[in-house]
Amino acid sequence: MTDIVVEQDGTVRKSTGEIVQFRYGADGWDANYLVRVFLNDLDMDPVKFSEKHVNYTWKMYKESMVREKFLKKFCGANVENEKKWKIALDEEMRNISTLHVSLQKQKSSILQGFGQKPADTLFQPINIEEELYSLEHMHNHLAFRTKSDLGIYELLERTSEILRKLHEFTGPNESRDYYILTNLCSRDIIVKRHLSLQIFDKLEKIILRRYRRAIVEANEMVGSLAAESFGEPCTQMTLNT
Repeated sequence: MTDIVVEQDGTVRKSTGEIVQFRYGADGWDANYLVRVFLNDLDMDPVKFSEKHVNYTWKMYKESMVREKFLKKFCGANVENEKKWKIALDEEMRNISTLHVSLQKQKSSILQGFGQKPADTLFQPINIEEELYSLEHMHNHLAFRTKSDLGIYELLERTSEILRKLHEFTGPNESRDYYILTNLCSRDIIVKRHLSLQIFDKLEKIILRRYRRAIVEANEMVGSLAAESFGEPCTQMTLNT
């Protein structure tokens, strides 16, 4: 196994050129930079899931006594963006719901195949919830004292751009996309946290930097690392030696 390395194109090959994996670990990430995160509401019924993420915002819209104040608060300074705001909200929910249904189907197939329920967790290079908490404290941000200057349409574009760049780094990954979309949705970022554009800019840079850093480097001797991982529990991790 010592001759197995990661090549410049991201594939894992032997010294003879034979391909072992098209992408190291199926995701191309170095395990040293990953943390355990949770997928929100993966077990929730699709109808209730839609109600949670959409009706919360629409309820505020309908109950708002002054329509222009609401639009200025959640669409930016231009009140004429009402139609664009509605389209953005529908598109955001459609993207999240599509991934939600797909992951539920994958989970049910795993459940039928192995007879056990897989955990709603995965390993990612960043815990977005913790980073948001840190940034809010760093900037002394209090949601009930401020209002967001980040529009829903702008948030959707920025989130789509993050996913596009991550697709370039490590390829498509539905679990990763779902994790990012549910943590950067308008319900949490704008309505609940009232996050400012300045804080979101820093969060976006942190997310992209963490994902870039987690990519396994070329010429990494992954075969030797795997061999050491197999041997360690039999030698150094027992009291029988």
